[in-house]
Amino acid sequence: MAAGDGGATTWPSRRPPTVGRTVGHWVVTTSTELTTARRELMAVAREIPAPAPDPSAGPAIALPDRLALLLSELVTNVLRHASPPAEVDVRQEDGRCLIDVADPEVHVPPNPEDDRSPGLGGHGLPLVAELAVDRGWYVEGSRKHVWAVLRTGA
Repeated sequence: MAAGDGGATTWPSRRPPTVGRTVGHWVVTTSTELTTARRELMAVAREIPAPAPDPSAGPAIALPDRLALLLSELVTNVLRHASPPAEVDVRQEDGRCLIDVADPEVHVPPNPEDDRSPGLGGHGLPLVAELAVDRGWYVEGSRKHVWAVLRTGA
């Protein structure tokens, strides 16, 4: 799936690609812990090479901000709709960054709300789908994992 695939926000059931080194791991149970995780991820992301700008894609969002946005949207879903804690792993390698957020709601797949009124919220998963180059979810043991991959620099 490519970034910018618009309304095609179904969340496929599959495992993520293998991505090398861990750049961050957090266990988040509160919005305060989410703020800390975002700040720490943004600091780490400043050291990751960013992709070359694509002038046809409109205004660029800096890589640290994109990673923090994906982290926020995926973890907020756990805090609002599942049972905390959210276990977050961020891995980076070969021009990709993987964000994997796990929660205990194994019987509740990600459910993007494409047709919901903007005032009602619920647009986090479609936003993640728009920014990610790949995405999915899977169950392992007693945890459901929802993941997204961003393109980084070479």
